[in-house]
Amino acid sequence: MNEALLEDVIEWDVPNWSGVLPFWKQHLPDKQNDLKILTIGERNGGLSLWLALQGYAVMYSDVHEPREEAIALHRKYGVQDIISYEQVDVFSMPYEDNSLDAIVCKSVIGGLKLVYKDRRTRTLENQKKAVEEIRRVLKPGGVFLGAENMKGSPLHHFYRKYKGLDKGWRYLSLEELEYLFSGFSKLESKQFGFLPSTTSLKGLNKIAGRLNVLLALCLPASWQYISFLSALK
Repeated sequence: MNEALLEDVIEWDVPNWSGVLPFWKQHLPDKQNDLKILTIGERNGGLSLWLALQGYAVMYSDVHEPREEAIALHRKYGVQDIISYEQVDVFSMPYEDNSLDAIVCKSVIGGLKLVYKDRRTRTLENQKKAVEEIRRVLKPGGVFLGAENMKGSPLHHFYRKYKGLDKGWRYLSLEELEYLFSGFSKLESKQFGFLPSTTSLKGLNKIAGRLNVLLALCLPASWQYISFLSALK
């Protein structure tokens, strides 16, 4: 995948978060004409673009109406005809039980609030309700594919607190992941990312991403700040 396309799909911290794509590829369902694949919390449409370019018909969704930026992105790559657009509240999805083959999202669960404008409702128990709603609409054998912001190391804790980034998100622990997806038959996760790749220097970001491949081999999983997820119903 070329660099421009990768940035359109991943959007931020690209060298680190893009590692989820080969992980997800291992768990995507085999292509069939009648597959129902939903992306949630899509915003600018990168994940539905990635799925459509691989030949999947996909339903883009967000808690708000579809963004013009997302529609324009899909037109740019000529995949608009195999993407549909829906407004979906993950706490109450308008789908029947056991009706979807796959649900895909990136950096969504840790930010969920039961009441959208009330950050006090951003709790583990409410996020569990959302994950259970995801499980409800998946078919038996259906898969949830995600990538989530994790608590990470003490250095990550300090940096977020210093920057005030700890107020607008619930960073998850490995134990919380197990709890959230305990209703699924199988959960696979891969932790990645110790050094951020978010500077204005693309070359430095690439170096950070490469170093993280090595660091992932020797640092504790709990010190990585991204988790790639596959949960089988």
